[in-house]
Amino acid sequence: MERVDEFFEHLPEWQVVVCKKCRCAVWPSEVAAHLTSKQHGRPRKIANAIMEEIERWQGVIMYPSQFDAPPFVTEPIEELPVFDDGWQCRLENCKYITRETKGLKKHWREEHGWVVQQGRGGSGPAKQQAAQKRFEEASKRVKCQRFFRSRAHSQYFEVRGADSEADTTKNCRDGADIWEMAWEAASADYEQKKRCDIIRPGESDEVNPWLRRTGWIPYLTGCPQSDLLATMRRPEEQAEEQGEVIAGVIWDAVGDMAVMAEGAVRRSGVTLRFEAVRTEVDQVRHTPLEPYREQDRVREQCQPWQQMVTFFVRTQQEHTRQTPSYRFNNRQIKAFERLMSAAQREVASREMDGGSGSDDSDSDSSEEESDTDHETAMNDGRRRDTVPGGMKTVQLAALEFCIELLNQTMQQRETEMALVCALAVLGVRPTGKGFRDEQTFPSILSSIIKVAHFMVILQAENLTGHIDEEEWAAMDSPCTFDDSGYESEQTRRPARSKGTRSSFRWVIKMMDSFMVRGTASPMQWMLDLRAYGMKIAFSTTSEGHVGWRNGDVLQYKDIHFSMAQFRGMVDQLQRTTRKQLMEIMFATDEQDMPAVPWKDLFDDPSNDSDGWSFVDDTRTPWPVDGRRWLFERIQKRPECRQRFVSEQTANGVNEAKLRDWMKAIDDFRGQLLALMHITGGQPARGPEILSVRHSNTMQGRFRNLFIEDGMVVFVTQYHKGEQYKADVKIIHRYLPREVGELVVWYRWLVVPFVQRMKSWLWSEAPVSDHMWAPGIDGRQWTTERMKRHLQRATETGLGHRINVAAYRLSIPPFLPGLHSLYGLSYTLHFFCNLLSLLPSPSLDFRHATSCRPMPSWGTSPTHPILTNLIPCQSPP
Repeated sequence: MERVDEFFEHLPEWQVVVCKKCRCAVWPSEVAAHLTSKQHGRPRKIANAIMEEIERWQGVIMYPSQFDAPPFVTEPIEELPVFDDGWQCRLENCKYITRETKGLKKHWREEHGWVVQQGRGGSGPAKQQAAQKRFEEASKRVKCQRFFRSRAHSQYFEVRGADSEADTTKNCRDGADIWEMAWEAASADYEQKKRCDIIRPGESDEVNPWLRRTGWIPYLTGCPQSDLLATMRRPEEQAEEQGEVIAGVIWDAVGDMAVMAEGAVRRSGVTLRFEAVRTEVDQVRHTPLEPYREQDRVREQCQPWQQMVTFFVRTQQEHTRQTPSYRFNNRQIKAFERLMSAAQREVASREMDGGSGSDDSDSDSSEEESDTDHETAMNDGRRRDTVPGGMKTVQLAALEFCIELLNQTMQQRETEMALVCALAVLGVRPTGKGFRDEQTFPSILSSIIKVAHFMVILQAENLTGHIDEEEWAAMDSPCTFDDSGYESEQTRRPARSKGTRSSFRWVIKMMDSFMVRGTASPMQWMLDLRAYGMKIAFSTTSEGHVGWRNGDVLQYKDIHFSMAQFRGMVDQLQRTTRKQLMEIMFATDEQDMPAVPWKDLFDDPSNDSDGWSFVDDTRTPWPVDGRRWLFERIQKRPECRQRFVSEQTANGVNEAKLRDWMKAIDDFRGQLLALMHITGGQPARGPEILSVRHSNTMQGRFRNLFIEDGMVVFVTQYHKGEQYKADVKIIHRYLPREVGELVVWYRWLVVPFVQRMKSWLWSEAPVSDHMWAPGIDGRQWTTERMKRHLQRATETGLGHRINVAAYRLSIPPFLPGLHSLYGLSYTLHFFCNLLSLLPSPSLDFRHATSCRPMPSWGTSPTHPILTNLIPCQSPP
C-alpha cells in the first residue's frame, strides 16, 4: 500500500498540504482527482484511500473560504517553487503580481484605468522610450510564489527576503560567505545578459555566408527577438484589444484570399498558367503553375504571407515593441489604408451580428418592424462589404495590398522595399536564438513565391471582370480582315473598350513588371536568395543526426531504440492489426478465415480496364466469392444480423451501428498504413503512399496494388516533384507474407461489401478505389493523419513518438553510410537484421525478398551468394 507521505507534505504554518511532485497546494477534497490525473496516474482506489487519510489530519484547512493567502513572505517557502520573473503593480499602492507583461497591462487598464501609451499617432523611438519609462515607473521586478495553480487563492505573493542582499552582506562575518555571494551575483548577472535576446552584430571572424548574404543582422540590430516574434504571432481568437481583433480579421482574410487564389489557378487554362510560373522574362517553361495536390494545403503554405501582413498591421499601430523601421510608397499606403478600413468595417459587422439576437418573443408590431429595419440595414452592410465575384471587401483589400508589396522596385538597398523588411523579421528563428538557416528558409521562400503566383492570377481575374456572352462574341481577333460586306445587313455588336485587358494579358504584364528576374523587385530578391540558400545547402556538409550506440542501438536526434525493440514493435503492430481485421470480419479464430491461395494467385498488370484489380483475375481459384462473403456471414449469424438489421427504418438497416462498424475499419486502415509504411522497404512520403489505389481508375488507369510471384507489392508513381517535372518515378515495395495477407483479405472480402453499402445508403458516387479513401465521417487521409497513426504505433512499441519524416530519415538514409564505413559485408548484415525483424515465425520476411532488383530493404539472408559475405561480428 502506498503511503500518503510519498505524495503529500503538510505545512503546519499555512495549514495546507502540498504535492511533492507538482510542488503546489491541493485542497483535501481534490486529492483523489489530483492523484488520478495524468501527472500521477494512480488508481482510483489508492487515490480515495489517501484522500480519506488526509481529511483526518489535524491542522489542515478544508475549504477555500477559510484560507488567506499572504501578501508577502520574508523567506521563500521551500516546498513551493520560486519565480524570479514576477511583475508587481506600483500604482495606488497596489500589490498585484503577475508573470506576464500582457497581464499587467490588462490589470492597469481594467483596475486603474491607466495605459502605458499616451496620445495617438506615431511610432518613433522617442515615443517608445517614453512608453518604456512609464512602464518601468509603474511596475517592479519581484520574486514571487503561490500556493494553488488555479481558481481560488491562485494569486502570486512577493518573496521579499530575496531582495535584502545588502543587509545579508553586512551580517556575513566570514569572508568566504561574502566571496560566495559575489560569485552568485556575478553568475546571475551573466545569465541575465545571456538570456537577453536583443540582436547584436557578431564578430568579424564569425563565418556565416548565409547571414552575410541576407543582411538581416545589420537591419535588425538592436531589436529584441521576442518583440519581433510577437509582431508575427497569430492573433488570439478571443482577443479583446481592438488592434488585435483587427489583426485577427486580416489574418483570416489573407488565408481566405489565398484559398480563392488557388481556386483561380484551378479555373485557369494551361497557357495562362505557363505564363504565371515564369521566373525569367523570356523563359520557356515545360510545366505550368499547378495548385497544391491537397486542397487544404494552401492554408498551411500561406501562413508566411499572413505573418508578414500581420507584422505590418501591428507595427503601423501604437505599440511599445522595438521593431525595425521601414517605409511604404504611396500606392502601398493607400492599399494599406483600404485594408484597415475594410477590416474595421468587418469587425463592426461581426459585432452587429453578435448583438442582434433578442429573447423577447412577445414584442409588439412596432418592435418587429424595427427588427426588420435593423436586419435590412445589416444585409445592406453585408452587400457593401462584398464585391462582384464573391470576395469580401477585406479579402479584396488584402489581395491588393499583397500585390502592391510585390509591385515595388529597389532604388539603392533591398531594405527600401517593405516586403524585404518583413522577410527579414520572418527569418528570425521562432524557437531559441538566431535566424533560420539555409536548410529551412528556402522552403519558406518557395511557399511565399508560389502563393504570390496564385495571387497574380486572382488579381488578373478581378481586373478583367466578368465577360458576358455578347462581349465575348464581339472581341477582336488577332488578325482583322475586311468583312464590311458581311456587316452591311446587321448592326456591329459593341466591343470591349481598348483600355481593358484579358486575364492572360494582365498576367503577362504583372509577370514582366515585378514577378521575374531583372525587375529589381522583392520577387527577384526572393528568387536569388532561394537559389543561393539551396546552393549552400547542397554544397555544405549537413548536420549529422543518425548514429549507432553499443552496436545495435540506433540514435536519431533525441530518439533511440535497439533492433530488438524495433522487431518487437513490428511484431506487436502486426498482431494488433490482424486481430482488428478478424473482429471486423466477425472471425473467431484463424480457421474462421478463408485461406488465400498463394501458390495459385494470379494477376495481370497489363489489364487497364476501369475498376479491375487482382481479385478479378479468373485464373485464381478463390475459395469463396469475395463480393458476397461478408454479406452471407452476417446473414448466417443471428448475432451479427441483429446488429445491423432494423425494422424501424425504411431500408431495413441500422445505419448508426453500420457507421460504428465502418469507423472500426477506418482505424484498421490507419494501423495497416503504418504497418505497410514500416515493412514495405524504403519508406515513402505521406502523399506517395496515400495515393495507392487497389483498382484501376479512368484517370489514373493502372492501379498501385499488384500480386507478383505470390507476393503483394504496392507501386507508387506520384512523388513531390511530379507536378513540376512532369514525370513519374515507379518504385516497387514488396510486403512480407503476413502483412500482404491482411491486404488481400481486406481487398478481397471487406472492400466489396463496404463499397456497396456506402453507395446505397449514403449515395457516394463515384465510390473511391483508393486504399485510403475518405472514411465514413468524410475525413480525408492526409500526411498529418498518417503521422498520428505512426506515432501511436512507435510510442507503444518504442517509447518514442516518431513522425513520418523522422522515420524516413532515421533508418533508410543510414544504410549507404554503412557501406562506406564498414564495407559491403556489414551493409548486407544490417539488411538481414532488418529483414528478420521478428524472432517468432509469425512474421517471416523471407517471403518478402528475392534476387530481383528492387528498391526494397535487401536480399534474403539465406541466399547462397551472400552466405560467405555476412559477418557474425559487430562493426568495428
